[in-house]
Amino acid sequence: MICIIKDKETLKSIYEHNDLSDDELFRIRKYVTDNTFPDGVDKFGYNKIISDDQNIYYYHLKGIKTSKDGKFQLRSIHKGINKLLSFIVERKEIEDHVKEIALHNTRNIHNSVLERLKNTFAHSELVHSSNKVDFVRDIINSDSNLSNIPKDILATLKALEQVSFDYDIIDFITMGNRFDDKDYTETKVHTLLVLVFYLYEYDFNKKNIRINIEPNHDSINVNFYTFRSAMSLIFENCLKYTKSNSEIVLSHYRIDDSYIIKIKMTSIRNDDEEIEKIFLPEYRGKNAQKLLPSKGKGLGLYVAKVLLDLNGINLDFVKCNNEVIEEHGVIYCDNEYRIIIPADRINKSV
Repeated sequence: MICIIKDKETLKSIYEHNDLSDDELFRIRKYVTDNTFPDGVDKFGYNKIISDDQNIYYYHLKGIKTSKDGKFQLRSIHKGINKLLSFIVERKEIEDHVKEIALHNTRNIHNSVLERLKNTFAHSELVHSSNKVDFVRDIINSDSNLSNIPKDILATLKALEQVSFDYDIIDFITMGNRFDDKDYTETKVHTLLVLVFYLYEYDFNKKNIRINIEPNHDSINVNFYTFRSAMSLIFENCLKYTKSNSEIVLSHYRIDDSYIIKIKMTSIRNDDEEIEKIFLPEYRGKNAQKLLPSKGKGLGLYVAKVLLDLNGINLDFVKCNNEVIEEHGVIYCDNEYRIIIPADRINKSV
């Protein structure tokens, strides 16, 4: 399973063999698949390095393939090529795993929404009713069911939005290239945070976690869909690992040459070496495993960081202090997510 690097400069940036010129290093050429022999060398003698079902990309050393120096240089770059291939394969496997999880999530969400709606609206009776609109209206107007309707509607909205988030992730995480100006739209930070948070409000209330989103009128230029999806994944992580009966404070402001979004909470404690790995794929710290042993794939924060990277935005996780709280064998402390947006993406307050 190998993905495609589409251009020479991208390959060079990963390969980092800058001591050789373009012509001395390699050229990438594309041939149709039927020009390729099974051993990975095409009939023209070029070594295959990356491919998919239809396109094949090649490299060679210009004019020195058969010379002694050329053969030595060819051998010397094989390590770099092999390292590149290893990176590509690993990244592709992670992307496929993300797709698998996203599709699994949508199936679960579909079943959950369907079951909730069937239970709320007495599906077996609804099917046989002569006037289905009146039947549903009567249920909504019924005192006995009215208290559940708002929760059901909110849960359904959250589920459908989550489906959208998951498909955004599938679309964009495999893209690989950062967005440019044409991909950005002006978005008010406070509005975007509220749009994501309200889907989780009921769940935070169940854990008695208070949310304080500090208001202001600043706006930034981002790709709305990927930024929203990244924030959703961060909220999901906060929901899972923040201590019950506590508070999360979201602040956002300009400082020096950046715009900062901070999410401060009392959540599970991570050792310094764990913090260094927190954005790695499929990584879960020991307190995360202790709190939720059967939940979590260790991909949420990895995907959030990838989506923000596509926007040219940095995501950090910081342990605020060493004071700890222990509850039911799980250790908590004050932590922060810091989302750092470059100055050229900030718009003036209105």
